[in-house]
Formats: sequence, structure tokens, C-alpha cells
Amino acid sequence: MTSLAYGGNVEGRLDYQGPSGSASPAPHIQVSLVDPIQKHSSSTFTGFDGMYYFYNVPSGQYTLAIKPSENKPAISYKITVGNQPHTSIKPILVPR
Repeated sequence: MTSLAYGGNVEGRLDYQGPSGSASPAPHIQVSLVDPIQKHSSSTFTGFDGMYYFYNVPSGQYTLAIKPSENKPAISYKITVGNQPHTSIKPILVPR
């Protein structure tokens, strides 16, 4: 009998930080979910509301790679997807 690594959906939001410290949604930014063990990645873009989603992600350790624009370096975060139906990542501020 084999063991399956159940996971679920991953969601999060990217925001721009305004000069007064307020946050506004960061649309159309590429977000990648990288599995360093399997050497596999999935990419998506944030919607008009800054939200991004990955579906049917197996549980495990991942790197969330954010590419704010062509002339800015990627930002990376380590995340854990547990054996649960839903993983929510706290909002991340990105440079304009």
C-alpha cells in the first residue's frame, strides 16, 4: 500500500504599499509555487484584487516565488502546505 501526500488549495494576496502605509491590491504579478524535492513548479498571475490561487497542491515544503516586474528581482518565501483542504498565505507587500 502506498502513502499519499494529501494537500489542498493554496491562496494568498499581494499588495502594494502606498506612501502613507496603506495597502492596495497588486494585480497581474507572476507567482510561482516551486517544489524543490520534485523539481516542479506551477505559475499563475494575481487577479485584479491581488489574489492568487493554486489548486490540488500536495502537502509539503515549497518556495513561493514572486516576480513583481521584469526589472525587479524575484522575492521568495518558504511555505508549508499541510494535510488540509485549504492553506491561506498572509498578504505579502511587493514593491511597485
